[in-house]
Amino acid sequence: MKYLVVVDITPANTILKYQNYDSESEANAHATRVADTFPNTFVAQVDTDCLVDYLVADISNKTVTFDQARWDSDQNTIASTQYQRNRKEEYPSIEECVHAILDGELDDLQIKRQAVKEKYPKETS
Repeated sequence: MKYLVVVDITPANTILKYQNYDSESEANAHATRVADTFPNTFVAQVDTDCLVDYLVADISNKTVTFDQARWDSDQNTIASTQYQRNRKEEYPSIEECVHAILDGELDDLQIKRQAVKEKYPKETS
């Protein structure tokens, strides 16, 4: 386990400023040092593999919870747009496109682009 010092949060209760510690005593010492500047600072125990971007802070209970729904949504978005990243890696470069335009080889360029699109089809829901 690790200790997370939650120093500042957003209006939506996501963590804006924090510090990780291996020991509770170090975390409590840090929280004490910054408490005058950040009065809502608190220490929470978290898993070692915790993704802070997906934690929601509850100042009144001095706890953090993992926002599984937001994590799932982001993972679905990443998965559903993977074809875009795959295509980008294989599309002709800007330099190749410029040369195709200047050399009158647009048909060849379009054939290359279409092959990439067919290799990585757009996901449909």
